[in-house]
Amino acid sequence: MANETLAKNGDRREREWGKEVSVNFPRYEEFWREHVVPLTFRVLNPANLYMRPSVPVHLRRLGTAHYWIFYHLAGAHEILRSPFPGVGRLYDFYSRLSSVSGPKNSLLTEMLRATHDVVAAYGGTPRGDRKHALRGYGAAIEDQAKRVDRRIDAYRNWLQHNGGLPMDASCG
Repeated sequence: MANETLAKNGDRREREWGKEVSVNFPRYEEFWREHVVPLTFRVLNPANLYMRPSVPVHLRRLGTAHYWIFYHLAGAHEILRSPFPGVGRLYDFYSRLSSVSGPKNSLLTEMLRATHDVVAAYGGTPRGDRKHALRGYGAAIEDQAKRVDRRIDAYRNWLQHNGGLPMDASCG
């Protein structure tokens, strides 16, 4: 398993977007290789990428949240790579970002919950939720994360409810 890479062993989307997503998330592939690949059938058959149903639910939740974060980030990269995508695709872009890191029930929150459960299941000391995870980086980072989340949601909501682009700072 130590030689698994997204480029060689990932699904189609991981092979296509792994390198690009890893530019901003350099430890994605390392986490995938160490913690997600062993949860899949790859341990029995390298061609079978699916999660094994015998894996405990807390580990499946961790692997699933990890994958869907990647899926949405890859989708956002795909939209940015295309020519001007139009309003509908801009809504898709902001929806993907909101799914990953929105202020409420985001995939990042699910990933942190799953990590908490995995650590607790194996006798470690869980460190808390997203707010706790950001706390270690200082109040400025916590505030910045909140501002980014609010701005993403503001753009997504504007596009969803008004069908156009915001033209002033009132939405952010």
